[in-house]
Amino acid sequence: MRFTRTKAIIIAAAAALLSAGLLIAATFALFSDSVKTVNHLQAGTLDVSLYKISETGVIADGNGIIPATAQTEDYSSSPIDLEASDASVFSLGNCVPGVWQEVTLQIVNNGTVAFDYSVSLVVTSELTGSAALLAEQLMVTVSDADGNAVVPAFSLAVAQERGEIALGSLTEANAASEFKVKVELPANESVLDSGAEGSTIMGAQVDFDISVKAQQKTEQA
Repeated sequence: MRFTRTKAIIIAAAAALLSAGLLIAATFALFSDSVKTVNHLQAGTLDVSLYKISETGVIADGNGIIPATAQTEDYSSSPIDLEASDASVFSLGNCVPGVWQEVTLQIVNNGTVAFDYSVSLVVTSELTGSAALLAEQLMVTVSDADGNAVVPAFSLAVAQERGEIALGSLTEANAASEFKVKVELPANESVLDSGAEGSTIMGAQVDFDISVKAQQKTEQA
């Protein structure tokens, strides 16, 4: 009987120690840590510039005389910023049959967003009477940097219908690309006239702008 009581006491004591051990263990947590992340989201920028870096052509003087050879002006060392208020793309001056001018333009990606770009010609004057006839005779050619026509030549009169002409893409910051635009009044029978009212282009004036559009590129090649 005493052995049994002693054994019971030992078992009770052991159980008590075990319970105490479990209780102590329960008061401690597993190793833990926490990390707080801070996200900075900055929108990209689509920013382009357009420059004229050269022009070449056959331009009549004040007396309407056309030179025998084409003249070229190189602005590559100091490109003309076409966003300036006093900048002009063409300087055809005394426009007579046989004159033409081709300008080399450079588009630059100043931002961080890749884009596709296109060019269009926008007539800003009313095309009526002799102005309409002149617009029909003025031919436009858009070419790549190597002088290869991107689309067939078209008359200024249908520039609006022709719409935007896709030229390419700029995918990296500070990247640049060039293209050419040529305007010509061909010397052929269709533009030579006697000055008869209603059928002449003499004294006519046509105003137009060159619009370059950059749009975010959404797909990788």
